[in-house]
Amino acid sequence: SIAAVQELIASLPDEKVKTKLIHIDVGPVTLHDVELANSANAESSNQSNEPAPIFAFNVNTNGGDVNALAKRENISVRKHKVIYAMLDDLQALLTSKIPPKTENKIQGTAIVKQSFEMTFKAGVKQQVAGCAVEQGTLLLSGSYHVKRNGAIVHTQHK
Repeated sequence: SIAAVQELIASLPDEKVKTKLIHIDVGPVTLHDVELANSANAESSNQSNEPAPIFAFNVNTNGGDVNALAKRENISVRKHKVIYAMLDDLQALLTSKIPPKTENKIQGTAIVKQSFEMTFKAGVKQQVAGCAVEQGTLLLSGSYHVKRNGAIVHTQHK
């Protein structure tokens, strides 16, 4: 079962999901395991601030102290009786960390003729650009990049 976990982690492309296997052992989940997970989370540059879980196969935690510490430190202990279920859970967790693919399709281009400030409901002021479409179409529901000298200076997503 340890080899299957290591194989699954190794099969993921490194550029999409950074994984680090902290500790592999046999026997019940102990206080030391929770402390290792907690220290790994403290050292991690985990941008989502989601703590790394402990995966346990066909074992329990070693008493109420382990459960209490895991809960207090926000460490998820994921227990599984079937290795395939654990591997599926691990794969789902890792693939959920892969950022979605985005594709920019240029529908049209426009030149900003003048920018000005407008006041909307509740006194909210926003910068507005008066544009002339050069080619294609611009949709109200679209996303836009404002470029100056070839560099994107503003992005608006709808």
